Amino acid sequence: MTIFSRRHLFLGAASTALAPAAAKLDRSRFSVLTDEVGPGLEAAIAFARQYRLSWVELRLEPGQGYYEAMPAEKLKQTRGRLDDSGLKVSFLNSTLLKFTYPGTEAIDKEEFYEKQYRANGWTPESMFRERNDKLRRALDAAHLLGVNQIRAFTFWRTREPRALFPKMADIFHEMAEEAAKARIRILIESETATNTATSAEVADFVQLLPSKAIGINWDPQNSLKFEPDVFPAGYEKLPKKRIGNVQMKAAGLIGETGRLDWGAIFRRMNRDGYTGRFGLETHTLKEDGTNVAASHRCLKEMLRLIGES
Repeated sequence: MTIFSRRHLFLGAASTALAPAAAKLDRSRFSVLTDEVGPGLEAAIAFARQYRLSWVELRLEPGQGYYEAMPAEKLKQTRGRLDDSGLKVSFLNSTLLKFTYPGTEAIDKEEFYEKQYRANGWTPESMFRERNDKLRRALDAAHLLGVNQIRAFTFWRTREPRALFPKMADIFHEMAEEAAKARIRILIESETATNTATSAEVADFVQLLPSKAIGINWDPQNSLKFEPDVFPAGYEKLPKKRIGNVQMKAAGLIGETGRLDWGAIFRRMNRDGYTGRFGLETHTLKEDGTNVAASHRCLKEMLRLIGES
């Protein structure tokens, strides 16, 4: 028979009392990427208000470009319009380092971005030279929009991604210093076409970056190409405290293939202490209204999974 002293009982009770309680899992934890749920900001605001959401993610305004590069006055107007609608920005989806690392051969890349680069006359070398200026503009944009997390990538994917980790780490160390001064966190995305496509790659890379200004934007759908068991096996490899944002796609919520058990993911991450947002990036890649219709279906499914309607 085990005998417990009053001191042991007291310490046990104290540790239980001091254990952090799981954050409430309700619609206040959901966010939506504005250019995925409507053809413009006003439509996106209407979508968010329809579902009584408090957050949106920003990437671009159709026909007007990426928020990270917009003039200050336009950003102030956007912030004001969101404030008036009772909405806050949970994440700024910038395009930092989403190009070929100079001197490497990319085995994967996204033609959508490459087409823009060619149209603007940008090369990997020119974008690499201007990377710090682009970072500062993104940090300034984040301040004007009232958001403290921005996205970054790890260059287009090479044949041996890990061989590039040390050089990329040097770059991110510099970025982390700038971000820390600005009190903004850079979240590295798990992205199929980049050098951190899998959970293991993201986990191992951020281990090289101890700065609190660096975290993870976990998009498990992006990893399925290389990592069929992205949850729970892939998730187990991630440093949980480094996850600052989570993104979800229609395929994982309502798709015929590639579905993920988002109900289980919600519950597990909440139990593990994740208090951030889950952002809907519908991503059906169509411009005929299908994306908006799918966004409504996705949001309803997200709410169903947490017992709301």
